Amino acid sequence: MIYESLKDNITAFVDAVGFVKKKQVVHLFSDQADKNTVGQTVKQLIRQGTLREEEGSLLTTGRAIKLNSSMLKRKIDALWVVASIGSQQIIDLSEISFPRCFLILLANGKSVELSACGKYQEAYMAQKKHDLEKIKGGDDDMIYTVLVPSRDLGDSLEDFYFSNFCLLDENKKPSFYLWKGE
Repeated sequence: MIYESLKDNITAFVDAVGFVKKKQVVHLFSDQADKNTVGQTVKQLIRQGTLREEEGSLLTTGRAIKLNSSMLKRKIDALWVVASIGSQQIIDLSEISFPRCFLILLANGKSVELSACGKYQEAYMAQKKHDLEKIKGGDDDMIYTVLVPSRDLGDSLEDFYFSNFCLLDENKKPSFYLWKGE
């Protein structure tokens, strides 16, 4: 992340995504400091009132969360993918309209658009939004990743704009897949 201070990076991250599980913050920033230090920093930010802890260890900066529970769950799952990247690899992160979740700018110069689609219809919605926003004749070197709940759904999205799909295992570790034709 972009700030020198761990506190500032954690605060900026939670503010950018709106909400995040405490474990996700610890996982993401464990490449910047040891897990105990990250956990203590989160506790300190909660005591200072910079972060709020909602039910289920969900951290916020105080702004209202306007998602239904199904959308909230998928965005939380998408944050496990973000956390797996590591804070040292992320220059910036922005929340974008659902079912697309986050635009991630990486230290290696690449950009990732991360979507979380629980159904084929949501992937279709993401495709339509992508088509409306795409710049005609523009250079598109973005990596488009879609998080899906099953291999079958991922395989069915081969003709969409996504570059790859990923699944989370029982430990919330992502695995990435390309389609057979790629």
